Amino acid sequence: MLIGKGRGFHPPRTIISDITQHKRFEDVQAFLAQTSSGGAKEPFFGALARYLAQSLGMDCVCIDRLEGDGLNAHRVAVWCDGRFEDNVTYALKDTPCGDLVGKQVCCFPSSVCQFFPRDQVLKARRAESYVGVTLFGHTGKPVGLIAVIGRGPLSNRPLAEAVLKLVAVRAASEIERQDAEVELQKLDKLQSVGTLAGGIAHDFNNILQGLYGNISLAIEDLAEAHPSYPLLKNAEKSMTRAIRLTKQLLTFAKGGDPVKKHVSLEAMTEEIARFDLTGSNVSLVYHHDADLWPVDADRGQIQQVVSNLVINARQAMPSGGLLHVTLENADLPDEAIPGLSAGRYVKGIVQDEGCGIDPKVINRIFDPYFSTKQTGHGLGLAMVWSIINKHGGHIGVVSELGKGATFTFYLPASSSRLSAVEESPSAKIPSPASPAKILVMDDEVMVCDLASKMLSRYGYTVATAPNGQEAIALYRHALDAGSPFDLAIMDLTIPGGPGGKEVIKDLMALDPKVRALVSSGYADDPVMASPAKYGFKGTIAKPYTAKALRKAVTRTLA
Repeated sequence: MLIGKGRGFHPPRTIISDITQHKRFEDVQAFLAQTSSGGAKEPFFGALARYLAQSLGMDCVCIDRLEGDGLNAHRVAVWCDGRFEDNVTYALKDTPCGDLVGKQVCCFPSSVCQFFPRDQVLKARRAESYVGVTLFGHTGKPVGLIAVIGRGPLSNRPLAEAVLKLVAVRAASEIERQDAEVELQKLDKLQSVGTLAGGIAHDFNNILQGLYGNISLAIEDLAEAHPSYPLLKNAEKSMTRAIRLTKQLLTFAKGGDPVKKHVSLEAMTEEIARFDLTGSNVSLVYHHDADLWPVDADRGQIQQVVSNLVINARQAMPSGGLLHVTLENADLPDEAIPGLSAGRYVKGIVQDEGCGIDPKVINRIFDPYFSTKQTGHGLGLAMVWSIINKHGGHIGVVSELGKGATFTFYLPASSSRLSAVEESPSAKIPSPASPAKILVMDDEVMVCDLASKMLSRYGYTVATAPNGQEAIALYRHALDAGSPFDLAIMDLTIPGGPGGKEVIKDLMALDPKVRALVSSGYADDPVMASPAKYGFKGTIAKPYTAKALRKAVTRTLA
């Protein structure tokens, strides 16, 4: 039987609604296909915001990227009343977007301002209705939000929710693609800095070795009551700061992992913070959990993290103020912080009362060469990001202009407690195994002479070699003469010839029982990070003091 459009015939509303919705979906899919083809005339998020406003008949569309702490969002596109607005970072608390995070859809068909009376933006926009979707990344973690706002009641809730769900997958993948692109650009910049910085810092480190080593020898020769003793101790402290600056450059050198050891952060963090605030009008407010977990970390690199964050805060408060530094235990669920798996972490918070960071540049704050200070070099915070990243941690920043900045970092906690020896850095150095014969290989004559002076005063017999060929010849000759070396200390890098990494293989072929330490200013080189894997018994990082060299040698020979 045929049914026509006779008098009184009315097509069922459901059918009309289904056809309209189907056509709308086809239109959305066509839009997404067009913006994915590579021929788009404007950035994806701008085009999406404009399209959603027109397609759904809404007054405002906001597309946000969630910040690392999950408490803030950064607008990537805002289309309101037929024009784009500035992208800003804002707090999610007391907003419908804050209520949305983690939910697939959140809808207020009318009277949305009554539910969020503290949201001044909603009031300013005279918002009546609100629909939002969470953008979930490939791991299921929220990465962003899309919200549409109308000044009248929502007329077609099912359609609005369906369209937003449809575009959410594409929008989430675009956020993740852009984030990955930013990280790759950041790594490329760090690599280019490392190429230059690594070479400069390596040469400068050898110069510092001469200064630092000779100062440490002079201190050992003087009684504490001698008038020159405090002067030399102050010089030694200044050298420590110079060494820290050099290590900042070396952090950017290519490749390598941190030389991780069991580290307790409480005392170290306070000491570095107070030292870097010396002479300023900024006061430290320091707090840490009584049972703070230790971490497996490179002590020198973590000192650089603390130092740079403290110096950054001090420079942000030229008129003075309080700097709050807090360390606490944090047991995180999976993906609570971007990139971090579930587990135990030590959480560090550095909060200043300075001028704050402009929302327009806050996403560039960890970029190499970027600085908001006239005297800044743009490497401090980039180095902080690099170190935390290499330690398997995370760092983020929250700030408002005029209200200071808060940097929060996470480092994986160690699975074991500190041993008695590690808890006591002033433990007695074991006596040298006497008599003992030591071979020192370094291309710098000054370093060889200094190491020889240091070791000779502790009762060791020392021979030196400027390159790998001479070191191998001396070692072979000593073996043949029946008077082998008890220990070899070898520079990791010898310009124009084999360094410690290559020479140790030849020594092991001559003497499988060889004991050797590897020495370098490149503290994050793989050989320094895992010396046993390459045949070494331990490491000694340049520049070193007489006491540090003695400790490394006596423990290796014990």
